[in-house]
Amino acid sequence: MKRMISTGHKSRWVTFVTCLVVVGVLLCNVGVSVLFGKLLLQSDMTSLRYRSNAGGTGTWIGTGLYSLVDDTENLLAAVLESANEGRKEPVKVELLFCADPDLLMENETMRPIYYTAKLLERKFPESISVRTTDVWSNPSSVDAFRTTSYSSIYKTSVIISSGSEFRIRSPRAFYTFESATETTPWAYSGEKAFVKDILAVTRTESPVCCLTTNHGEPFATESGKASYSAFVQTLENAGYEVRFLDLSKEEIPEDCRLVVTLDPQTDFSNDPGDPASSEVKKLDAFLEKTYSFLAFADADTPYLPNLEEYLEEWGIRLNRTADLEDAYRANDPAGDLGKNGDRFSAVYAEAGVGASLLSELRTAGRPKAVFENAASILYSSAYEVTYVLEDAEAGTPAFSYGSYFSNGNDREVFDLFYTSESATAFAEADGDTLTMTSSPFRLAVLSMESRTVAEGQGYTNVNEASYVCAFSSTAFASNEFLSTNAYGNTDVLLAILRGIGQELLPVGIGFKALYEDEFGTNSETGVSYGQSVAFGPVGQTVILTLLPAIAFAAVGCVLLVRRKRRG
Repeated sequence: MKRMISTGHKSRWVTFVTCLVVVGVLLCNVGVSVLFGKLLLQSDMTSLRYRSNAGGTGTWIGTGLYSLVDDTENLLAAVLESANEGRKEPVKVELLFCADPDLLMENETMRPIYYTAKLLERKFPESISVRTTDVWSNPSSVDAFRTTSYSSIYKTSVIISSGSEFRIRSPRAFYTFESATETTPWAYSGEKAFVKDILAVTRTESPVCCLTTNHGEPFATESGKASYSAFVQTLENAGYEVRFLDLSKEEIPEDCRLVVTLDPQTDFSNDPGDPASSEVKKLDAFLEKTYSFLAFADADTPYLPNLEEYLEEWGIRLNRTADLEDAYRANDPAGDLGKNGDRFSAVYAEAGVGASLLSELRTAGRPKAVFENAASILYSSAYEVTYVLEDAEAGTPAFSYGSYFSNGNDREVFDLFYTSESATAFAEADGDTLTMTSSPFRLAVLSMESRTVAEGQGYTNVNEASYVCAFSSTAFASNEFLSTNAYGNTDVLLAILRGIGQELLPVGIGFKALYEDEFGTNSETGVSYGQSVAFGPVGQTVILTLLPAIAFAAVGCVLLVRRKRRG
């Protein structure tokens, strides 16, 4: 009987110890997870990693050893101090990620962005907070940041908001690329991107967008403004303060970042004898500051020699008849949405700078971009057409763009939208109908002149540019197409406006250059990739696998020896 009781006690003791060990392991796991989450520590177990040696800090992108550079902390502190002037409560900025933290940390592109945000929150807890949501399971959680119920926000989106101001950014905004067409970044610039957007949403004054009014544009009358009220609202949703400008009598304001001309009926002035009053000269001087110009015309727009000749300098030419009186009107039965092909859904460009601006819309299913009474657009004859071959590895189809270099001007023009290949274009000349069948026809293009800006640690940033964007349909921006959930015109305009928008840039925050290697030594930097303080992935795997086993084996041995000695 005593033996049975003793055996029962032993069995209960073994069960108790087993449960205690299991609970201990679980608590240890949770504790380590919480601790590492608080300390922002994470190890990349893949064989490929990125390293940055910005400012000599030796920051590893991929191993979780993250830190903010001093310039980021100092500049952001100044930004928040300025925003807090005259306020009783500190300004509040929310950095919202649209996926669960586990998914963010698993993604090699999103992880540095998320960790940078957490570091900013830790450094400025009174003003900055980081929040996550899942836009797939809870799409209504980001409704406050949609301009229409059709507006698309994705799991990779990052929303920076303060009060009613917000910016929606894609992951690409947090990296630096050698060119707008590149898909592989050469540097991480997340700190600069966050400071720029926090500056944008907290400053008291928004960048100005001027709508011209003295060329017969609809904004010259109250009824015309009402017909395009949704367009004005879209500009405001993109972060602009909208003003109306008589360019013949007024100068473009110093705080203006975008000039828009919609449906002009009379020409811009360009008197060589009076350059001070020349509207073309004013516009040209404005664009030299790396700002932007957005123009809308259509098949009924009269020939405007001064304006159209200036647009040709940017590679953009309205396709007109030989006498220049009439523009070719695009007709696309394949995308027909009524009016016998005169109103149709356009085709997105698949590659180039224009396509990169709309990449998230293309990924999300290409919401219908509707054109009506659209002319077709050609590249200027002075521009050389450059053909880029398909890159199967990068998943980039073949495409073409126009380029021009002369007298220090380096400009390129890229496509945004086309007709389908079955479209035709018509024009009237001397009572005859002329037909063009060399489709697809361009409907919207983006021209840019890159500016080389040296900044930070000697790196060169070529992402600053002047932009001229042209749409061949004025109806594209009308209330009929912007005030409905059926079309994606609003989303397209927001993507373009935010892509070409020039906001104040933080100066002095450097990039963190990324170097890829398979645990060798980078020949340019002499950095050894297999010798980080976090060890290599193989070593980490072995250590993390053996350490718990060794620890529990040691505890077991101690208990076993003590029990034998007692016996």
